[in-house]
Amino acid sequence: MLAPIVLLCVWWGGLPYLLLLLVTGCGVAWEWCTLVYGRGRENSQMALHGAAVAAALIAAFLGYPVVSLFIAGCCWLVSVLLASRSGSVDFWRLVGVAYVTVPLLALFYLRLEPGFGFLALLWLLTVVWMTDTFAYFAGRLIGGPKLSRFSPKKTWAGLGGGAVGAAIASGAVGVLASLPVIWIPVVLAAIIAVVSQIGDIFESAAKRHFNAKDSSSLIPGHGGILDRIDGLMFAAVFCVGLALLRGGNFQQAGRFLFW
Repeated sequence: MLAPIVLLCVWWGGLPYLLLLLVTGCGVAWEWCTLVYGRGRENSQMALHGAAVAAALIAAFLGYPVVSLFIAGCCWLVSVLLASRSGSVDFWRLVGVAYVTVPLLALFYLRLEPGFGFLALLWLLTVVWMTDTFAYFAGRLIGGPKLSRFSPKKTWAGLGGGAVGAAIASGAVGVLASLPVIWIPVVLAAIIAVVSQIGDIFESAAKRHFNAKDSSSLIPGHGGILDRIDGLMFAAVFCVGLALLRGGNFQQAGRFLFW
């Protein structure tokens, strides 16, 4: 039910896509703070995380990428200071603002460029979704050694199946979009499959640390928003980082797919 709304906003871009990211980001901030600090506690941290996401995305939408990162950095510093005053600084509280803000900014910048953004983001969504699908079925059918103690249902066979599914999806999108070079996005998709699984394991480690089954119950039968996009968050940051390493800028992040 949510997929058509997401795809419509991704296709439309602009303000509808910003609103989608704002709603998603505030939901992620709420879930993370509820998981890490506990329900009904540290309301100042919840407000700070949500404000960091909203202010950074709005600054990015208005065309100020440096300001958006500066806002995220300032909110992170305030969050750490608040946690230290209450004597509750640990790894999960230390990374909170960055974890909920940077991936949402990455998803925004991947869609920003009119000429390449939609295709690049559609490619990424397809690759991550197919990674999860193929990993699930390969893990169920083949089984074998576990991938991580933090996520006991994941296996190395599932990771391999996810990489294969991602490569197939990338090749299909590349052919349909008439990309000039197909094999590079196919290889890149296999790497993205690994990165997205790392994102999934990261969130699983947080849930195991705080003895939680799901990040929330916002999506009936499917857990929370984080449970659905944890892999996508890591993958989006990876793609923007790749675009920057190739000499691009935030406004050209969608070109990571074109070689």
